[in-house]
Amino acid sequence: MPVGTCHHTAIIAWSKPLLFTLIKSAESKMKTTDTHDGFWTNIVENGLNARTVPLGPNCALSLFKWGPVVAAYPNFPFGLRSREEFIQLMCTETLGTLKGKGVDLLRLGMPASVLAASERPPLVKSVPETVVNELESWSLDALSSIGLYKVRRAVRDGIRIRNATAADCEKIFNLYRHTIKKHNGRLRYTHQYFQILLTASSSGGPLRISVADTPEASCVGFIATLRRGATTFYLHGGFDRDHARMRPGFALMSHLLGLASKDGCARFNMMASPTDQPELIRYKERWGGDTSPIYHWDIAVSAIGKIARLLLTLRR
Repeated sequence: MPVGTCHHTAIIAWSKPLLFTLIKSAESKMKTTDTHDGFWTNIVENGLNARTVPLGPNCALSLFKWGPVVAAYPNFPFGLRSREEFIQLMCTETLGTLKGKGVDLLRLGMPASVLAASERPPLVKSVPETVVNELESWSLDALSSIGLYKVRRAVRDGIRIRNATAADCEKIFNLYRHTIKKHNGRLRYTHQYFQILLTASSSGGPLRISVADTPEASCVGFIATLRRGATTFYLHGGFDRDHARMRPGFALMSHLLGLASKDGCARFNMMASPTDQPELIRYKERWGGDTSPIYHWDIAVSAIGKIARLLLTLRR
C-alpha cells in the first residue's frame, strides 16, 4: 500500500553473517527509552488502516495487510533516518518479535549515510532523494532566474496561498488523483485518508496543508508537509492542469520552504523521485536541493514473506 514512488523497493535477502554483525552492533548500542510520534501514528492508523508497533525513541513500525501478507514499514513513510533508528530496528528483541506480531515482510528504506559501505546488502535498490539543506539560510535567491520568474509570475497572476480546510477535501483528493494518473502512478491514498489528514492539519501541529487559489477559482493546487524533528517532509501534492500556466506549484513550494525556514527547520526533504523522471529531479534541485541515493530492500520474516518477496521481484 504505501507511499507513492518512494517505496518501489528491491527484494533481496540479507546474508546471515552480515545480519548477525548488525544485530550484535545494535545490541551493544540499544537505548532503553520508548517514545514515538502519536500524532502521525493516529493518522496512519485511522487513515490507512495500519497497526503500529513502537520500537523505541523515534522509531515505530507501521503494519499493512496485503491479502494474506503483513508488511512492516519502519517510520512510514519516511523510512529510517538515523543510525540510532536503524540500531533500534536491528536488535535481536525486535527481529525476534516481528513474526509474533504477524509480520511477514520487513520493508526497509534509508539514506546512504545510515549504513557503512560494508553493511550494505548486495543488489540493493537505490532511488534518488532530494533534500534542501541549510534551510535556515534559504531564500528565493537559491532559485535560478527561470525559477524566480515563475514564482513572481504566480504572484503577478493573482495566485494566493492559504491553509486548507475540511471544505477543500473533494478538490484536494481530485487534484491528487488526477496528478497521479497523469504520471501513470497508482492511487495509494483514499478520500477518507485525506479527510483525516485535513482534520489533523487544522490543529496547528506539525502537519501543514496549503492550497493555491486564483482570482477565479479555489484550490487549483495543494501541497501537504509534515515536520519531524528538524526536517520538514513533503507528503503529497497535486495541481490543476488547466491553471498550470499560472504556476501554482512554484507559489506553493516557495511559500512552504519559507515557512519551514522561519520555523527553524534545518532541512526540507522533497522525498524520492522515480528514476525514470529526471525532470522531476531537476525541478527539485532548482530549489537548492541536493540529490543522493536512498536504499531499499526487503527482509522475509515468514514463509509467506519469502513468497511475497519472490513475487515482488518478478513484478519489477
